[in-house]
Amino acid sequence: MKILLRQCIPITFLVCTILLYHTACFSDDQGATSFDFRKTRWGMTKNEVKASESESARIQTEKKINESYTGLVADEVIVYNEKVAEMDVQMSYFFLNDSLVGSEYSFRKEYEKKNSYIDIYYKLRNILARKYGAPVSEDETWKDERFQKRPEFPSDPNHLSYKSIWETEKTEISLSLKTVFDTRYQVTKEMKNIIHILYASKNPEYLEDF
Repeated sequence: MKILLRQCIPITFLVCTILLYHTACFSDDQGATSFDFRKTRWGMTKNEVKASESESARIQTEKKINESYTGLVADEVIVYNEKVAEMDVQMSYFFLNDSLVGSEYSFRKEYEKKNSYIDIYYKLRNILARKYGAPVSEDETWKDERFQKRPEFPSDPNHLSYKSIWETEKTEISLSLKTVFDTRYQVTKEMKNIIHILYASKNPEYLEDF
């Protein structure tokens, strides 16, 4: 009997070791998937967000902003230049009272053909769909409704407006392609197409006051 027990001890130890190893790996996977945007979580401070970024990411600007910005209530933004899906982007982190409330990828490359923007939009849509599943809503039109309020710029079927939305427990992800006024050329009233992916916290801390 004692011999049998001595033989069982190494086997039991080995089984326990394997179980502990797999538990640790599972915990690491859970930790990796608990991020809300890149390697950040909503509520992080500016210093925590900066520490989370890679050495290749370069801060372009860090500034105060109006309270309402891209649909988010925020008072400060940090903007990086980075590559995402092999494309150059402006990557923004939005804060309210030094608490991360949202993030955004802005794809700034300009193309001669409007179909190129649509191709990029669908490329990004497919990437997001592989990660988050089918969008909870989609809207594809060829008109920016804001033009209706500007009679000097009548609606044009060539003006793009595409949008797809995903939701997780804590985040709303919005991919959009739209035509906006290019503020660099206000005299000639030039238009430009912009593709954004906005990640917004669904329960930012300021909502706890209401």
